[in-house]
Amino acid sequence: MRVKIWFELKTDHSPVRIEKGITLSRPEGKVLTETMAAAAINHSISKLIEDNINSGFEGVKEA
Repeated sequence: MRVKIWFELKTDHSPVRIEKGITLSRPEGKVLTETMAAAAINHSISKLIEDNINSGFEGVKEA
């Protein structure tokens, strides 16, 4: 399953939009549950925010 997440951050200069496409994979021999999907999405959002803060929002689109 492919999921696209995005959100806008307000900065001192202008809002920025951060987008990320992630793929949720079913563990071999198991069912992908809502809890597993939510955990994967939450982790991706956290990592995306961390990466963008550390990079000073380079290459992020203005909203």
